Amino acid sequence: MNEQERLLCGKQIEQIITLQIEQVSSYTSYLADIKTAITNNQTTRLNELLEKQQLNPLLIEQTQQQQAELLAEHGFEVSDRGLNSCIQDCTNSSQLKALKSTLTDKLKKLENSLLINSLLVQKSQHRVKQSIRLLSGHDLVNAAPGYSRYGNIENVVDTQNTLAKA
Repeated sequence: MNEQERLLCGKQIEQIITLQIEQVSSYTSYLADIKTAITNNQTTRLNELLEKQQLNPLLIEQTQQQQAELLAEHGFEVSDRGLNSCIQDCTNSSQLKALKSTLTDKLKKLENSLLINSLLVQKSQHRVKQSIRLLSGHDLVNAAPGYSRYGNIENVVDTQNTLAKA
């Protein structure tokens, strides 16, 4: 790349990475709001958040596609290694490295938020199922284990039998 191409490419990569940081930060913030609503049992707030979801995963995909096209246009491999090579060749490489590092940190936080929210949803589903079973007369806490039709011991009321019934 000549000097002008290095400058232009650097500006374009900077815009794309900055946009990616904003998009990932928005998702992380949204997931934090959902986490708070779930942990505080705020069903009304949770419903509001889910109904008014203004985040669009297609935007992140489009931004990623722009990055891939820019890398390919300048002859770099469309990968993390290619992005690093492109950043190294740009005139503002130190600034771009810092932005990429920020993006990487934000992506790790997003991944962690997704994991936490997934676990919270599973925990909430488990609580609801337990409540339904208790209300319907299936107290699993005091249920003695029984044998399933396959010979293993289970606490699931629908499939358990006493030794005499197995």
